[in-house]
Amino acid sequence: MRLRDVRQLPTSEQLAEYSPEAIERYMQSLHIDQFGETVSENCYCGSPGLLKCSGCHSTRYCGKEHQVSDWKKHKKSCPRLKRDYNDEQWRNTTDQTLHMPPATTIDGTKVTDWKSYHAASGCTDNFDSPTFRHLTIRLTDGLTVFTALRTFDLDPQRMDSLCVDVLGSRNAFEVDAYSLVLKRLLPSTCNLTVRFFGPELDPTMKTAATPSWVQLHKGLYHELAAASSVLPAMAAVFTPGPEDSWIPTFKHLLDKKIPVMIATFDQEDLEGCTFPMLEPLAPKVVKYERNPVGSLVTAAPRNSWILLIRGD
Repeated sequence: MRLRDVRQLPTSEQLAEYSPEAIERYMQSLHIDQFGETVSENCYCGSPGLLKCSGCHSTRYCGKEHQVSDWKKHKKSCPRLKRDYNDEQWRNTTDQTLHMPPATTIDGTKVTDWKSYHAASGCTDNFDSPTFRHLTIRLTDGLTVFTALRTFDLDPQRMDSLCVDVLGSRNAFEVDAYSLVLKRLLPSTCNLTVRFFGPELDPTMKTAATPSWVQLHKGLYHELAAASSVLPAMAAVFTPGPEDSWIPTFKHLLDKKIPVMIATFDQEDLEGCTFPMLEPLAPKVVKYERNPVGSLVTAAPRNSWILLIRGD
């Protein structure tokens, strides 16, 4: 179980107050909900959950007494669970056609996180609304690349041309995200090229609506890039898996001194999967942190953590 799966479990002190039979009833009632949380239809004492927290609508109690006694622990997770509940209600009742903010160009010099993007983009939806949070699922890829470029001191505002390689792409959703986001953040004078690479990428997904600055390449990056004379300003890697094919790809990037941005669903993906592949290559770590422009929807934790590296 992951740490996020045990946030709603009762403390050992609470369980010690009840019989083994009550504890067994509670543990048997646990299930993983659609947000990856461990929840129960019962109170932590094992009795049927007759009351729901009026804030998050998720955590159940047998009565007022146990709800009050649990508040000290529950109040830490209640706001997050309430946001998840509101997101679920939004998905179930709302037309989910997501429209981009009205601004066709955005002053990238003012964008460092979601709040600054929300203000600069002229978005009419409230920052805390489910609509804007779900929009961040589409925005996060392009915005993550943009903020990583600036961290590497590759400020697009000062560049006449920019080539970015994107690795691990699988579908048109990701290609569309770049054409909607990244181009808007760049000055009109910057000549942008984004090259998408992936063994599962289908080049036929490129249509008449696909921007001319987007290129699609099917195959392993280190094999295709070796035949190209063009070096990108940066390579963006999204959710690399445990496949051994990633090792020569990372080696190629680091040998060529190409700055690399790696974004994953969570910290465990980075430390459990990506770190073991990178350690023998001894890259220089530029930044390792929770992504300030990762998806804001708990049920879709896209690009939650980022690692920026380069070859020495």
